[in-house]
Amino acid sequence: MAVKNVVQAGNEILRNKSSLVDLNQLPDIQSLIDDMIETMEAAKLVGLAAPQIGENLRIFVAKDVRSRDEKNKPDVNILTFINPEIVSASKETVVDYEGCGSVANGNFFGQVKRSSEVIAMALDREGKKFEIPSGGLLARIILHENDHIEGILFTDKIEDWEKIMSREEYLKMREG
Repeated sequence: MAVKNVVQAGNEILRNKSSLVDLNQLPDIQSLIDDMIETMEAAKLVGLAAPQIGENLRIFVAKDVRSRDEKNKPDVNILTFINPEIVSASKETVVDYEGCGSVANGNFFGQVKRSSEVIAMALDREGKKFEIPSGGLLARIILHENDHIEGILFTDKIEDWEKIMSREEYLKMREG
């Protein structure tokens, strides 16, 4: 496993649609997935897509933040999405702040409107199909990372450029 450099906005790989992963590639991508998880952890991110470390593949990892809200479940699991699809997204939307490791190394936040609930379908790292309904922060993470494999950055969706802020100010806002 290795921590990789997170590709920054301006690099064309972030604007390309990613390629499907062939099931025959599963053994070969296990170290890539490990690198993605280690990089996500080192950069203190909640999700990371393969293009963000220079791989044009339809893979992303995300922290399953649902357990953070449950007092008896302080651990956060890592979910791996290979060839994900958004099966459904609610018409109800929520505007909230997002940042991205590929935009100013995660030190830039802006408000983005996203569906409040989604159902995603993907393969896990063993190649087993799964479907995950989610709401709140996990839904936002899934939609954000899925945008990455479509060549879309969150800055493309910022609602109000007058409300952008630094990571430092974002964290102060969240604490207060």
